Amino acid sequence: MNKEALSKNYFQRGNFRVALGKYREAIADYDRAIKLKPDDPDTYYNRGTAKSELGEHESAIADYDRVVKLKPDDADAYHNRGVAKGDIGQYRAAITDYDKTIKLRPDLAEAYNNRGNVKSKLEEYESALADYDRAVELKPDFAEAYSNRGETRVELGEYESALANYDRAIELRPDLATVYNNRGTARQKLGRNEEALADFRRALTLAQQQGNEELARHMEAKIKDIAISSADPSPSSDRTLNALRSTAGAWKGTHDPETLKQAISSDRLAVSRPRPKL
Repeated sequence: MNKEALSKNYFQRGNFRVALGKYREAIADYDRAIKLKPDDPDTYYNRGTAKSELGEHESAIADYDRVVKLKPDDADAYHNRGVAKGDIGQYRAAITDYDKTIKLRPDLAEAYNNRGNVKSKLEEYESALADYDRAVELKPDFAEAYSNRGETRVELGEYESALANYDRAIELRPDLATVYNNRGTARQKLGRNEEALADFRRALTLAQQQGNEELARHMEAKIKDIAISSADPSPSSDRTLNALRSTAGAWKGTHDPETLKQAISSDRLAVSRPRPKL
């Protein structure tokens, strides 16, 4: 078997391992493929994707750098490099990559959504909203973009508008626990605690069903926070209030009432990465 055919075999086995979530083994296969054929941009691309899944963002960026040198019109490589740069806080550099992605692929809704997320981190909210608007214009069923646009409306204090976006996101994807969390937070800011509580409970149920332990703990804390803030502070209720403080404080690691009142922040939904190349 010649080098090119052997390299292809390693490449395909790496792809199979990525599909199984075996990223470390996949990287080893891509390493072998690259050693045999060092000028194949798709192998660098897929290795970068596997590294990103492992949180090795700087090493992934180096692979995407290699891709765009070999294939300057690869929009997905710019997009993934933007994601990796955003993950390590290089927000301006990420925007530059998303700009390049959009220039090459002006119809890629995910790129607008992801650029909006980075702009939001930089507090460039109006520009972020324009990106989310474009994302849902291109992809009307893009639930994540509606939710992220809702988050930006919250940042601007436009809670009713935020709720409309969350409602649409939930209509499209009723399984997204994070959106219920975000909508509950907006309702809480409007003083609609009962409705917020219903959202947090739904988010908790979904998180438990989906095995998302971190979000489940997040929701438990928010539910306890509402219980504490709603408790009657009269002397007759001291025992109940202290019990709630104790329970929530044990979870959060503090018994400070002011800390307990702080709602855990809402979240923007995870950015979208293109699939590995086959």
